[in-house]
Amino acid sequence: MSPIPLGLVDVETKSVIEVNDIWLQQFGFPRDKVIGRTAVELAFWDKPEQRALMMQLLLNEGRVDRFEMLHRRYDGRVLTCLLSARLFDMAGNKVFIFSLLDVTRQYQVEQEIRDMTVQLEARVRLRTLKLEQANIELAEAMESLRHAQDELIRSEKMAALGSLVAGVAHELNTPIGNSVTVASTLQDRTKELLDAVSAGKLRRSGLDEYLQSATTGTALLMKTLGIARELIRSFKQVAVDQASNQRRIFDLKTSLDEVITTLTPMFNKQELSLLTEFSPGIVMDSFPGPLGQILTNFMSNALNHGFDGIDKGEMKGELKRELKDAIQITSRLIDDQHVEIVFADNGIGIPEVDQKRVFDPFFTTKLGQGGSGLGMHIVYNLVTGVLGGSIHLDSKVGEGTSFTILLPLSAPAMSSDVEPEVIDL
Repeated sequence: MSPIPLGLVDVETKSVIEVNDIWLQQFGFPRDKVIGRTAVELAFWDKPEQRALMMQLLLNEGRVDRFEMLHRRYDGRVLTCLLSARLFDMAGNKVFIFSLLDVTRQYQVEQEIRDMTVQLEARVRLRTLKLEQANIELAEAMESLRHAQDELIRSEKMAALGSLVAGVAHELNTPIGNSVTVASTLQDRTKELLDAVSAGKLRRSGLDEYLQSATTGTALLMKTLGIARELIRSFKQVAVDQASNQRRIFDLKTSLDEVITTLTPMFNKQELSLLTEFSPGIVMDSFPGPLGQILTNFMSNALNHGFDGIDKGEMKGELKRELKDAIQITSRLIDDQHVEIVFADNGIGIPEVDQKRVFDPFFTTKLGQGGSGLGMHIVYNLVTGVLGGSIHLDSKVGEGTSFTILLPLSAPAMSSDVEPEVIDL
């Protein structure tokens, strides 16, 4: 009645004495084909060497537990079983009783699990390799993008400096041209005087007239050359600062005035008014080059976007002093450690949907029209990185735009005092 297949075997004759019903059902043998016959005759063991090993263990130790064997059914199908046996005496004969546990399906499931695990591990390895490859490709793409962005930013800086050079060169034409005119006039008048002296026809009235002309001419010459000299000096300082990004101690008002001098040609062409109110006596230990780059980008952005399509006669904004189209730049000391610089215009303003993207790289409303979308991104990086400050945008459509920059008087130290970037002129 046991639910486990059981059998009784005579050790000496090796013949089967008895098996239970569940054994017959599980292995498909008729009872009359089993009783009195040996395991060899019945071909129970798919591998006879397994039986020899089992009998040796049983005779030596008197017991066998969960011995794995391949048991052949009556229909020839082979099952994997775990055999347990006990040796004892019965009516003076040595016999052993055995039980069989069919683990064929269990082993199949375990093998399927192992195979599935192997496949899964192979898939994981493959996907890991693909992921690693994808990460490598992504890293290469990011590095390539970073180089491209660096080059674009570099090009943007050089373009701004090139525009500055062109504007200064154009602005120099007037004082230099005037100086040439005055010098040539003085040259002609001097030759006339020398000719009069050589011919003995020099009169006092002629000498007085020449001296009056020479005095007026030299004064005009000094004035125009002074304008050119100041323009060149300002440009030289701004160009050196923007090219080297060298840290130094400087007067903020002086530095801003120099930058504004070089930027004058940019807004003069558009008939705009420029208001500046720079508090004197503010000394900074920082980077005047990036500061000049920031103002240049602000000015370029305002001219290209802030007054695009505006009727020159229309009033805009609420800047100090009621002017039609104007840009206002101010600086003031906030406390003993910080200075505030505000760049404002009363132009068309920035739509609210675009304000959150103004400082994003490559964002521009004039894509394909000369805008790279890096001007304000450069400004943000310079303010928050090199200069160690913060920047705030405030704009309303139809009323104008203002950028408020808060900077420490002493810029944060950079690693090993390495210059932020050097642009070769």
